[in-house]
Amino acid sequence: MTGSFSRTAVNSQSGVKTPAGGIYTGALILLALAFLTQWFYYIPDSALAAVIIMAVWDMVSFQLIPKLWRVKKLDLIPWFVTFLLSFLLGIEYGILAGIGISLLILMYPWSRPKLNIVEERISLPLEAEDNIVVEQLTQGLLFPGIEHVKDKLLVYAFDDQRPKSVILDCTYVANIDFTVIQGIRQLIVDFNSKNVAIVFVGFQPDILGVVNKANIADFQHAESVNAAIQLILEDKSDDAGTSLLKAAAVEQDSSQLNGASGPVLSPDQAANVVKIDIDQKNEAIA
Repeated sequence: MTGSFSRTAVNSQSGVKTPAGGIYTGALILLALAFLTQWFYYIPDSALAAVIIMAVWDMVSFQLIPKLWRVKKLDLIPWFVTFLLSFLLGIEYGILAGIGISLLILMYPWSRPKLNIVEERISLPLEAEDNIVVEQLTQGLLFPGIEHVKDKLLVYAFDDQRPKSVILDCTYVANIDFTVIQGIRQLIVDFNSKNVAIVFVGFQPDILGVVNKANIADFQHAESVNAAIQLILEDKSDDAGTSLLKAAAVEQDSSQLNGASGPVLSPDQAANVVKIDIDQKNEAIA
C-alpha cells in the first residue's frame, strides 16, 4: 500500500509484493527530481492519465455485474453507487457512499421484520366468543423493529369491530433487548384494554429467561400454538365464570331487596351453579 489508490494500483500492476517496493519508488522520484525534470516537462498529461487508467482498470470487476443480476439484483445498488461516485467525487467518497448504502440495506430487514399469518383466522363456536389470529415472526426482533411489529399486531387484532386474540410465534427470535421488552409490556397493556389476550409461543430458553426477569405483568407463554389456544380458551372460561358468579350475586341481592321468597344461596352454592353452567358450555364447545 502507498499514499493513494492510484499509486497502489500501479505498484500492483508492476508486480510489487512487499513494502520494500517503496524504496525503489522513492529512489526513482528523487532521481527524477534531480536530473529528469526538464525531460518530464514534455510528457503529455494524457499519457500520465492513460498510465493511471490502465493501472486501475483491473480494479473494476465488470464480470461481477451479470452474477449480481442473476443472484440478487439488490446488491447492484451499492455497486453502481460506489462506481459512479468514485468517478464524480473521488474514490474515497465513492467507497464511503457504498458502505452507507450497504448499511441501509442491512438495517432495513431489522427495522421491518416480516409477520406471516400462519392461520388467517381460527373460527371458534359462538359459545367461545372469540377469534384468534396466529402470527409468526420470520426473523429476529431487535429495537429497530419493535414499533413496526407492534403496529402490525394492533392492526391485525383491532381492525375489525370485534377485537381478536393474537398468538405470536417467536420461534425464529434469537435475541432481544430492553426496548423489545418495553414493547412487549406495552402490547400486553393494549390487548388487556380491549379484553383480549396475546400469547407468545416458542421463545428459546435463554430468551424466555430474559423476559421472565423483566417481571412483565400478565405475560403468557406457551410451548406450541395448540397450547396457546387452550390457554386463551381457559382464560375466557374463567372470565365467563366470574361474570356469571357476579350476575348470580346481583340477582340474589335484587330478590332480597324486592322481598321475593325462595331459598337464599350461599356463596359455595352459587359457585356450584356457575360451575355447572360453565361445564355445560364447555361440553357444547367440544
